[in-house]
Formats: sequence, structure tokens, C-alpha cells
Amino acid sequence: MRRFGKFFTDVVAPVLLALWVAYLGYGAIAGAAGYRVLAELRAEADEKQTALDEIIEKRRVLERHADLLNPKSVDPDMLDERIRAVLGYAHPDDIVVPREELQRMLKKARDSAS
Repeated sequence: MRRFGKFFTDVVAPVLLALWVAYLGYGAIAGAAGYRVLAELRAEADEKQTALDEIIEKRRVLERHADLLNPKSVDPDMLDERIRAVLGYAHPDDIVVPREELQRMLKKARDSAS
């Protein structure tokens, strides 16, 4: 019986301890909550952050566009452009002249005709 106790403390206990440490080490590296999974989760989080940044930028562009179409501050040129595009009156060769520029040109033409 003493031999068994000595054998257990000298051989079996250290082997079991070493196996237990190896098992925990394997779990820490390759387990369901290990280092590899952490690296994969970080990569996935980076991809999601990139996608989120793109969506945020698209939202900013759409908000700027919506602000231009706001009835309280409608840009006449933007409104005209949208009306033509929606109704199908726009042509690729159309030249858009801002209202102020058109008025200046008309005044210049009247002055030179006089």
C-alpha cells in the first residue's frame, strides 16, 4: 500500500497535473473561447466596422441630398434638376444655367441691344 502511495505522489500526480495543464493550454489556444477564435472575432469586427463606416458615409450623403430637397430651403436648381429627371425631360446634353447667371446674361443682352 505504501508503494502505491509513493508511486501516486511521485509519478501519477505529476503526470495528471501535466495533462491537466496541457488540456487547459490547448483550450486557451484552440478552444471555443481560445486565441484563434479571438483573432477571428477581431477580424470580423474590423470588417463590420468598415461596412459601418461605409453606411455612415452613405447616410451623410443622403442627408445632404435630403437637406437640399427640404421645402423650407429648396434650391431652385436642384428642384428643377429633380423634376426633369423624374418626369423624363432631362437630356444628357442639357446645359444648366443658374438663375442669377441667366439674369445677368439677359441684362447684358438688353444693354448691348440698346
